[in-house]
Amino acid sequence: MAAVAAALPDDADVFVDAGNTGAGAVHHLPAPRRGRFVVALGMGGMGHSFGAAIGAAFARGRRCYAIAGDGAFFMHGMEVHTAVEHHLPVTFIVFDNNAHGMCPTREELFLDGVDTGNRFRRSHLGAGMAAMFPGLDARHVDTAADLHRALVDIDAGRAPAFVSTECPRRAGRVGR
Repeated sequence: MAAVAAALPDDADVFVDAGNTGAGAVHHLPAPRRGRFVVALGMGGMGHSFGAAIGAAFARGRRCYAIAGDGAFFMHGMEVHTAVEHHLPVTFIVFDNNAHGMCPTREELFLDGVDTGNRFRRSHLGAGMAAMFPGLDARHVDTAADLHRALVDIDAGRAPAFVSTECPRRAGRVGR
């Protein structure tokens, strides 16, 4: 989140999804000084950030940012198609932990580690989006420094963009 924060302009409109990524953003991503920081709470469930950022880009005509996890992407991420079709300045940032991350945490805390099917096989989201949407600036980055560079580079353009990065499924054992 520090790499994202360092790349965001002070007037950025940021839409943060539900899930582990949203929890991480709420705790570690400062709200832009002159922008908007919208968090999917209440009725804005997983995947909310995709449509919200697209709507804001339509309304405001400037770059907006959707920050989501892979679970939210798998639910509503094909909304990227709308951004591509309308050439909207939206940057989709997807943190991929190959799981509905909060669910394995719940399983570990309350179900003695019983796996209820919320872990995913590895996917290649950046490469997949690039293949699906020729012309979309879609990429996968491996480090925080690469994420920062990608976001700064993307912000210079007006077209939609997609960045994925893998992150650990969990930071460590959750205690009771």
